[in-house]
Amino acid sequence: MSRAAAEATTWYQRTFHGRVDQVSQVRREIARHLGDCPAADDAVLIANELAANSVVFFLLSSCVAITG
Repeated sequence: MSRAAAEATTWYQRTFHGRVDQVSQVRREIARHLGDCPAADDAVLIANELAANSVVFFLLSSCVAITG
């Protein structure tokens, strides 16, 4: 990676709650952060999939089995 490319790299970090309503928030924030970046649509799609999968796994891990 060239020095100019490294300096142009931006960082974004945020923690979202493991709730379904947060998936749309992830999409909006990533889209806003990337703005007119040519790869913004792809990045938003990837972030959406990661967020949705995270919510599904969070919900599955929160289930409790009761046996008698």
